Amino acid sequence: MSTPEIDSPLRATVMRLKQAELRYRHRLGRALGAWFFAGVVVGLTTWFIQEPIDRDSIMLGGVLGLGLATFFFGGLLSRMLFRQPDTKCPQCGYDWKLSGEGPHDMLTWKCCPGCGLDMRADVGGHEQP
Repeated sequence: MSTPEIDSPLRATVMRLKQAELRYRHRLGRALGAWFFAGVVVGLTTWFIQEPIDRDSIMLGGVLGLGLATFFFGGLLSRMLFRQPDTKCPQCGYDWKLSGEGPHDMLTWKCCPGCGLDMRADVGGHEQP
């Protein structure tokens, strides 16, 4: 028995979708890390700009709030600028983001839950085992 070969355009599309999801996660992770660093810098800068006599617990709360607000709004801005790629099966249109237990499940699947399309790069068949 031979396994049916997956169409080359489908294979290329599946790999392109998986790569787009990986790039998105990597880019978003770097952006959130940068915004966290920016929040820390804003907080520390605000803390050390003030006179030592003015530094108290109220000032500490304000500085922490300012740093967290920088991170929060930067994260929202990053989510708006870096849109999550469309991850629908090229064969059946099944939305891979709606299924599974986490956002990275589709990257480890062997086949599409909707139609059985093979999602691995090293195997040519699209039948479920």
